[in-house]
Amino acid sequence: MLKLVDHTLINSRDTAEKLGISYDTLRKYNTLFYEEGYAFQKVKNKVMYSQRDIEMLQQFLTLHKEGNYSLRDCASIVVNGKTAQQGAQSVKTLTATLEEMKESQTLFNQGLIEELEEQKQQSQEHNKAIENLSQQQIKNLEEETVIKNLINQVNEQSKQLADLKEYINTNLETRDQQMINTARDIQEIKKTLSKKPWWKFW
Repeated sequence: MLKLVDHTLINSRDTAEKLGISYDTLRKYNTLFYEEGYAFQKVKNKVMYSQRDIEMLQQFLTLHKEGNYSLRDCASIVVNGKTAQQGAQSVKTLTATLEEMKESQTLFNQGLIEELEEQKQQSQEHNKAIENLSQQQIKNLEEETVIKNLINQVNEQSKQLADLKEYINTNLETRDQQMINTARDIQEIKKTLSKKPWWKFW
């Protein structure tokens, strides 16, 4: 259980007044800090607060007001984790990165779909051209050059389609792994916020 030694101590009612909260509310916050492993000093069985304690409670109140965190999370951050600004900024940065990756992936997928549709249309046009050639027209071609070229083009485009599909699959796997790694980083930060001793940040 953490405990600060400070010879300048303030009683609970004066501390509550200084923080602008009620005495009962201060007792509630005291319990949250205790559950996170932080104990305020006691003198003759009465809880007393040092200047450092008051600063931590003020940070706790500010974090709850501006950071959209629950009271329990605020206590955890103040006692065990980073400062509110560092914690919120780390999560915000990784979240923004994840959103950018999702947007980039969406644009990339749209481009690939358009490319596939164009290749498909060209392939259909070439197939249709081959089908429209009558047997008589084929016989009249001197060396069947046109047909061979069309067939070669169809085969080449089929190969390109296969290569493009393989590229898509590989790229999607890479992007998915990046998104998973970023999500894991966010989770690691959240775990750090609940485990890292507060005194390492002051």
